[in-house]
Amino acid sequence: MISKICIALLCISLLHSCAAFSWKPCTDVESKSSIKDVDLTPDPPFPGSTAKFTIDATADVEIGSGSLDISVAYHGFPIYSQSQDLCEKTACPVKKGPVIVALEEPFPIITPPGPYTVRITAKGKGNDAPQLFCLDVDFNVVPQGSRAQQNIQPESS
Repeated sequence: MISKICIALLCISLLHSCAAFSWKPCTDVESKSSIKDVDLTPDPPFPGSTAKFTIDATADVEIGSGSLDISVAYHGFPIYSQSQDLCEKTACPVKKGPVIVALEEPFPIITPPGPYTVRITAKGKGNDAPQLFCLDVDFNVVPQGSRAQQNIQPESS
C-alpha cells in the first residue's frame, strides 16, 4: 500500500514538473541589466503552438540598437539558433531603466516532446557593445492533447 502511494506521489511530481518552466540568468556571461521576471505562454508549449517569451528587465546601460540571439538545445544537444533585430522585440534605443522584450517562437507540428533549454541573449551592435542580458529558459514540450496541455487556459481576446 505504501509503495502505491509513493508511486502516485512520484507521478504527480513528474506531471507537475513537466508543466512548469524555469529560468535563470546565464552564469557564464556578464550582463548590463537585471532580469526581474520571465513569462512563457503557453506553459507548457506543445507542437504546433507559438511560445511567447516576455522578459522584464532593468537596463543598466543604453543601447542604440542590437541583436537578440536565440539558441535552442534539446536534451542538452544544440539543435537551432538564430539572430533577430533587438529593435523589433523592444523599443530602441533601449534606455537605462525598465525594458520589456517580447519574443515569439513557433513550434512546428513535428516538434518532439521532451526537455528544451533556450538561451536568449540581447546585446548591442559591434564587438565592444555591451550585453544587455543573457538568460536560460528550461521547459518541456508536451504532446498535443496531453493532460498537461489540456490544462492550459485559452487566451482571452
